Amino acid sequence: MYVLSLRKCNGTFKCSREHQFSYENRQPSECRNFLSFDEFNKPDAYLEHDIFTLRCQVWKEGASVSKPSVNCLAQTKITTAQLNYLWVLEDLVDSDFIPKSKFKRSTDPLIFDSEFPTIRIHLSSAETFDNDAIYFAIERADYSRIELFAVYKIYLLDSNGRTGHSICGEVFLPNNGDIQKFPFLSKRKLLSNKELYFSGGKLAVQYLFSISGNLEVEKVEYETDAEIKFNPVQPIINSVSELSDGQELWKENMRQFYSDGEFSDLLVRTPNEEFPVHRAILCAQSEVFRGMMSHDMKEKNSGVIEINDFEDDTVSEMLSYLYTNALDGDIDYALAKDLYFAADKYRITPLQKMCSKRLMDSMELSNVCDIMLLADQLRDIELKSTARDLIVSRFHEIMYTEHWKRLMETNSQLTSETMQWMIFNHREGARI
Repeated sequence: MYVLSLRKCNGTFKCSREHQFSYENRQPSECRNFLSFDEFNKPDAYLEHDIFTLRCQVWKEGASVSKPSVNCLAQTKITTAQLNYLWVLEDLVDSDFIPKSKFKRSTDPLIFDSEFPTIRIHLSSAETFDNDAIYFAIERADYSRIELFAVYKIYLLDSNGRTGHSICGEVFLPNNGDIQKFPFLSKRKLLSNKELYFSGGKLAVQYLFSISGNLEVEKVEYETDAEIKFNPVQPIINSVSELSDGQELWKENMRQFYSDGEFSDLLVRTPNEEFPVHRAILCAQSEVFRGMMSHDMKEKNSGVIEINDFEDDTVSEMLSYLYTNALDGDIDYALAKDLYFAADKYRITPLQKMCSKRLMDSMELSNVCDIMLLADQLRDIELKSTARDLIVSRFHEIMYTEHWKRLMETNSQLTSETMQWMIFNHREGARI
């Protein structure tokens, strides 16, 4: 018998069902439908410092599971390269950007280094007249069989060389000749900022790429009755945030902008404190705040938003996030929980996901029942699944706690659902 388990970044394991195999027939035993690619590829789900940990427990049928006796380290390193390319288009005219006009410009093949295939960049209008978008596209300019993965960030540069409108993302570049195409900005937006971006008939676009392709190292090392120490390796590819050198400075400037309250035109008021804010920031980050300011509501008319159901520090941290897209590093479990509720109420989805991650990181036996209940109430499938996995893996400890007893009394449906899931998947807390 065997069970496969994948270690999550929060220390819990996702386990397969029990499977049978025989040494005699020498046929491989497959563990199918265990983990989807989309689930594995979620940020901070299973890759910690680019290390993926798999546990395989094998035992004779009818016997118990012994402690780990063999460890192995499989290392894969992929070569990466970066490209910083400034493309100045000099032959464009105003008529290229009017409605129903079409244009297309392409670069010569761009080279990362000798080990990587070349690419070509395109900038073009939409194929249909009713589409106002200008598109950015990437095309393989070689016949190599290597498949590429790229992180990109693209800026418009103004007449003073400063970065303006930008997009960023990730793209897979197969070797089948397909062109990957993305909307960059609208013709209307470009023409409305003509003096800023399109001065003297020149349009400057800055392209930043980080790309991965070839295998550089692929090896497996074994150790018996010893613990392998995993040393964090260099990330396979730079994240999008690393491509922007000024991000930390921008966060600090926005944090100061919020703290000073200069040029504020709106007030957020709690029972004990008042926070001067800028309605443009709040409306851009929250559809609930945008709704308050877009309709004839008392908040719009009075210029004051009353928040009476959250503590002052929760409101302050939420507002700070709206300015910086970042959380303070020392947020504890209680504040993360309150922020999670606040983000749900005001429809701040990125903040809610960030708080969900904080709750996963701080999950332990003493709070896992409360977290599963919270995730169930707010329909957070990933958080609920993580809490359930921890409960199931250590059920022999949790079943006697006051937390589990209280959950059974207050939400018998949720505890019954957890028990049914555990039985259906043939998992026993004493065995995991």
